[in-house]
Amino acid sequence: MSDHSPSSCASEGASQPAASILHMKDVCDSVMQHLARVDFQRAYALLPEAGFLECGVRFVLNETGLRAEFNRSEFSEQELCQARALQASLLNTPLPRGPLERVHSLLQHCSVALMQRAQPTALNAIALTLLHRLRQPLRRRLPWVRRRDEACELLVSVLLQEPLQRARLLLRRHALEQELLRLRQQQSLGENGPPHWPERSAYRAWLRQNPGSRILVTLHMGHYREAFHWLAAEAEPGRRVISLQREQDDTHSHRHRVDARLQHEVLGRALDTTAGIVAALRGGGTTLAILCDLGPRFGATEAVTLFGQPSQLVRGPALLALLGRAPLVPFVTLSQDGRDCIQMAPVIMPQLLAGETLAQGVQRITATLAQCIERWVRMAPEQWRFLPGAGMFLSMAAGHDHER
Repeated sequence: MSDHSPSSCASEGASQPAASILHMKDVCDSVMQHLARVDFQRAYALLPEAGFLECGVRFVLNETGLRAEFNRSEFSEQELCQARALQASLLNTPLPRGPLERVHSLLQHCSVALMQRAQPTALNAIALTLLHRLRQPLRRRLPWVRRRDEACELLVSVLLQEPLQRARLLLRRHALEQELLRLRQQQSLGENGPPHWPERSAYRAWLRQNPGSRILVTLHMGHYREAFHWLAAEAEPGRRVISLQREQDDTHSHRHRVDARLQHEVLGRALDTTAGIVAALRGGGTTLAILCDLGPRFGATEAVTLFGQPSQLVRGPALLALLGRAPLVPFVTLSQDGRDCIQMAPVIMPQLLAGETLAQGVQRITATLAQCIERWVRMAPEQWRFLPGAGMFLSMAAGHDHER
C-alpha cells in the first residue's frame, strides 16, 4: 500500500502546486473498490462522509452503488492530503462481512451487471426480478439492514399516512421498480413507443401562444429523462435545449438526448452555469430541463410544507424562472401497465405578484412545486426515487440520510 501520510503529501505539493481532479478520482475509486465488497448501504454507512465533503467530494448512493461527485475541477494539496488520509483509514479498516452478507453482495453485483450492461429484454427483466427476490430474505437477516428498513417503513408510514404494513409493501415494490427502471434506461429514445400524453394537444397550443423560453420541471419519477425528450421535441428546429444535471449521468446520457434537430447541451451545477442559463432564458428560444425534488444537500432551499411536515426544497427552479423570465412547465412521468404516462400541471408564470419581493416570489413558486410533488408522489409512491430517503427533505430530519 502506498504511503499517504501528511509528510508524503507535503513533499508531493512541493513539485505540484495544484492537484488535478484525476488525483482525487484515483483516491475515490480506490475507496469505492474497497467498499464494493459489502452491501451498498453498508458501504455508505462506513464512509467518513463529512471528511470527504470538506475535501470537495460528495458520495451518492443509488441502485448501482456508490458514485463520487466533485464540486470543482482542481483541488488543493491540503484537500488531496486529507482525502488520502481518509482513504488510508478506510483501506486499513477490516470490512465486517459474514457469510450472509457475502452471498447478498454477490447477488447484488449480479443485479448491477444486468442494470448497467444488459439490454432491457423481457428475459433480463425476469432475471433482475429473480435476483431481487433472492436478495430480500437475506437482507432481512442482516440486523443492521433490518433496523434501517424498519426506520424507513415508519417514516413512510407517517409521511404518507399509510398503515405500517402498506408502507412496508410500498418500499419493497419501490426497490424492484428502481432496478427495473435502471435496466430500461439502456434503451434508446422512443424504443418503447410514444407515451400516453392526454395534454399533448393543449401543450402544443400553449407553445404557439408562448414561443419564448420555458423551463420543463419534473421530479425523479418514472422514465423522466425520456419524458424530457418528448416535451422538448415539441419545438421548432434549431431551438436550444439545456439539461441542468445536479448529478453525473451514469446511464448513457446520449440515449436520452432530445430530437437531433435541436441544439442540446448538458450542464452541471456552478455559479457561472447559472448566470449563463439566466442569460439564455432571457434571450428567448431556450428550453431548460430541471428537477425540483431535491433537498438541502443540493443547494439553497426554501421552507415549504411537504407531506404535512416542515421541509426544505431547492429554490433553483423558482429562482431561474423569475430571473430568466421563463414560465415553469411542471409535469410527471408515471408507469401504468407497462406504458409511460405524462401528466401536466398548470403552467407557473414567472411574474411577481403586486408588492412581492424576489425572495417572496421564489418561496411562493417553490411551495407550489412542493404541492405538485406531494400530489404526484401520493399517486404512485413506489415510483418515486427518493421514497426511502424522504427524511432528507424534513427541516428537522435526524439520522444519516442518503439518496437511493
